Amino acid sequence: EAVFMRKWQRMAARLGAGALAALLAGCAAGGQHAGNAPGSAETAAQAETAEAGAPVAESVEPAEPPLRRLQCADEQAYFEIEYIDGEIGRLCVTDFTTGQRRVPCPADGCTHDTADCPAAVPWNNYGGVYVLDSETLLWAGSALYLSGRSGEDFRALCEEFWFDESNLFTDGEAVYCLAYPLDENNTSVCRQLCRVDLASGERQVLADFPDATLVLGGSGRTFLLRNYYTEPLPGQTGGPTRENPGEEAARDVAYDIDSGEARRLGQYPVAQSGHVAYASALLDGVYYVFDDAARRVTGLDLASGETVLKSDELPPAPNEGRGQEHISPSRVLNGWLELDVSRYDENGANGEEFSYLVDLASGAVQRKPDLPVQVYRDGTHQPLVCAQLADRLLVTCAVEPYSEATFGTYGDPYTIDGYRLQLGLVAYDDYLNGTADYQLLEAYL
Repeated sequence: EAVFMRKWQRMAARLGAGALAALLAGCAAGGQHAGNAPGSAETAAQAETAEAGAPVAESVEPAEPPLRRLQCADEQAYFEIEYIDGEIGRLCVTDFTTGQRRVPCPADGCTHDTADCPAAVPWNNYGGVYVLDSETLLWAGSALYLSGRSGEDFRALCEEFWFDESNLFTDGEAVYCLAYPLDENNTSVCRQLCRVDLASGERQVLADFPDATLVLGGSGRTFLLRNYYTEPLPGQTGGPTRENPGEEAARDVAYDIDSGEARRLGQYPVAQSGHVAYASALLDGVYYVFDDAARRVTGLDLASGETVLKSDELPPAPNEGRGQEHISPSRVLNGWLELDVSRYDENGANGEEFSYLVDLASGAVQRKPDLPVQVYRDGTHQPLVCAQLADRLLVTCAVEPYSEATFGTYGDPYTIDGYRLQLGLVAYDDYLNGTADYQLLEAYL
């Protein structure tokens, strides 16, 4: 009963009292209005049965809000933190309507490089800034912080714990992360799947997992976890370690955050080189696995347990398997599953990046047409996807050299020459078809 009431309280908070009242009134009125709607005779029969005292079907409880991976952007803007010094950073916002980047500070004449600037925030081992909702940003580093969309009202949510900042999820009521508590020797001994309440900041440990457990994704109310050294099930924090791995295998587990059920999905061998010939992801409720040997990707619907995808074979690996090749499911776009591919020769050189596309309806496989390559660091690259929005992607779309003047330890000036990656927006269809119709932004990585 308490769980049921909490669910309705949450629904009331999301809908508002007026909307919820209208919803309940509509439900009550619906039993009186038969009209010519489909199934109206059945509705009337059910009403007569109810009057006769027969059992009535129980109402369906409202579903818990689904997990959503936190990103650096939403449909309106891209958010980033710019380093000022060891004490402070400043928030920068790139508006998607204008494409312009700005510091969201209303003060006239502000130089935006002191702690007095409204857009300045403590640096504090800063990691990333993420869009929590239409009014709130989440800041991650050695702790979790909240602020308004312009950096105002910066405040601590949950302090003094270490966690995987690259995999933060929310359901609108809490933030979920994989934390790694340290012992007296500053050594991580396990992983803890944590829930941090957004209203109170209270941190709850949902389950302990073995050391070296990773989050591979989240969907619905389920996380996908992988561990290479022992069984990643709750409470099993002992056993094999990195130094003494025992039976080394990659094990994937689905963990339900409401029931606490941990269900093994697959166990895959690890080669002597450390390579696992199976890459997996949880996308839109489907557990996708690419089998390197079979050259196929399969999809398992977690809710029904049914296999919903078995792709055609991908082309064979080049050079008779010599060198390195990594293929992994990355995202679903307009009915296509994208597989990211990276290849290197036996010397670890001559890198190549591209994607395969799998038709989710037929299983047919094709190579995604390349977008213009970007040359930097150790070779040529396809655009990096920074955020997936409703119908477009935030990607790196150009490489730009730049020089930055700075000062050494003793105040000697010198110049750093490098490159930066310009960001842009591209529609799903253009991305899938290799059409570089970018909306360029005044923002860079």
